[in-house]
Amino acid sequence: MRIIRWGLALFSCLLLLACSDESASAVQEARLVLTFDDAFVSNWHSVADEISTRGATATFFVSYYGNLDKYGNPRTPERQAKLHELSAKGFEIAQHSFSHAKANEYIAEHGSQQWLTEEVIRPSCYMLEDGFTVASFAYPHSNSNSAESDLALLNVFDSVRLYAPAETSMQDGIHEEIVPVLMSAHLDDQRSSLQEIKSAIDIIVRDKSTLILAGHDIANSSESNFYTTPERLFEVIDYAISQGVNFVHFKDLMNNRPVDYDSLYCGELLENE
Repeated sequence: MRIIRWGLALFSCLLLLACSDESASAVQEARLVLTFDDAFVSNWHSVADEISTRGATATFFVSYYGNLDKYGNPRTPERQAKLHELSAKGFEIAQHSFSHAKANEYIAEHGSQQWLTEEVIRPSCYMLEDGFTVASFAYPHSNSNSAESDLALLNVFDSVRLYAPAETSMQDGIHEEIVPVLMSAHLDDQRSSLQEIKSAIDIIVRDKSTLILAGHDIANSSESNFYTTPERLFEVIDYAISQGVNFVHFKDLMNNRPVDYDSLYCGELLENE
């Protein structure tokens, strides 16, 4: 595969970061971004109609796409079809890495170019090949990113989402201005209370700001140990709607441009498979 020209990539991203104070998008209304990570495709799909009926939407950050070594690989006919149905219903399908590795640890062992190619570009190419539109990326794990990984990602995506460490405030997921690298707050039942989430919603209504929530499975129980129950999720949605909050996709925050198959040299990357 043709190697991405890092000089231009780093220059472009440094320019973007240097101008972030000028280019940050000011929020004009209360907005809530529901995001869900990993590969719980069937459970996401099972509640999609109810989410839509209540007036909300969500972004699903999909991991393991095309990874034959992972049991949860969503690139099977059944799971792929459900992801396409989610997209057709108006949900955003986004990228969450090939193997769910911590970016900083992977880069320390293999370098940033291999990380970007194998963990970010490869699964994005698979999704593009299968007809998905991909415009956003979320890091797996908390404390996973670095300045180096951010620079690499921002040459591919217009904005990326971080996952908060366990002991963090809901305030970390509230943003008065939108910048390229954005922290989220916890949605999972095990990491936040319903009252904490409602209080955060009250803040964004008052300040006309944006709240980004990150969860995983949507179920009454889950082997992953990170989930929110449908009942609690619907209560969050209903409360936000009652307060006049607008639900948006992650890609909408900075009007992310979809990644392009040819620009990523997907044909060259995948031709020998």
